[in-house]
Amino acid sequence: MCLVADFLRNIHTSILHGYAPGDNRPSFFGFSVLGVLMLDTSPGKVLLSPWIRGSIGGSSPGRTINAMAGKITAFNPQKRNHERVNIYLDDEYACAVSLLVAADLSIGQFLSDDEIEALKVQDERSRAYQHAIFYLGFRSRSESEMASYLRKKKYSPEAISETIERLRQQEYLDDAAFVRAWIEDRERFRPRGRRALRYELAQKGINREMIDSALDDLDEDELAWRAVEGKLRQWPHLAEAELRKKAMGYLNRRGFNYEVARQAVDRAVITNDSAEE
Repeated sequence: MCLVADFLRNIHTSILHGYAPGDNRPSFFGFSVLGVLMLDTSPGKVLLSPWIRGSIGGSSPGRTINAMAGKITAFNPQKRNHERVNIYLDDEYACAVSLLVAADLSIGQFLSDDEIEALKVQDERSRAYQHAIFYLGFRSRSESEMASYLRKKKYSPEAISETIERLRQQEYLDDAAFVRAWIEDRERFRPRGRRALRYELAQKGINREMIDSALDDLDEDELAWRAVEGKLRQWPHLAEAELRKKAMGYLNRRGFNYEVARQAVDRAVITNDSAEE
């Protein structure tokens, strides 16, 4: 490490006292240098200043290059998330994993670079799954909704794909069941026409074939009547023309076509006249 430190100090001296030929900024071995090189000569660690740009340093301020492989010397629970543990190799921070992942590790165990990378992959998959379960706690989701949610959480495509497949196998994700439940909920609480239901399900990422199949047996006439019947109490004593205008507009906004809406409105007018008598 002394040789590395001496070498870097020489770079530091070159930066402070000269320019490379043909370059209008200080440079050394391919680095474009905009600031001063900061050194930490502790074993396996080199700290680059925020202004150094180069092939190994990247552009992240104060980037630390750690020697990864080593023996586990400590597990420290995170202060803000007690379900996660920081792992230290040779007394240097290496990575953070969930308690579930950490349970398979032990103090003194040697971890190679490949094993550390595998731990990170395993941890990401575990976190993605836990986030997915949390998201499902509010209501059922389509596969497209779940993928979008996990992308927003910055998970890798591989972690997202594996999480969705795992949820599918556990029957926590099932687009066909999702569609049925969505339509049944609308029929029971907020009746919608075929047009509106098709739009809503498409927004959830459901494919056209599955939507068309699910809507084949939809009784729009009954749904349109149930939708407008609930509004009649809010429109007492309206003249027929005004009632027709309100009811047609209401049913149109809920995705019913003209013919279905007209029949429901005719029935509403008759019902309203009978109530006034």
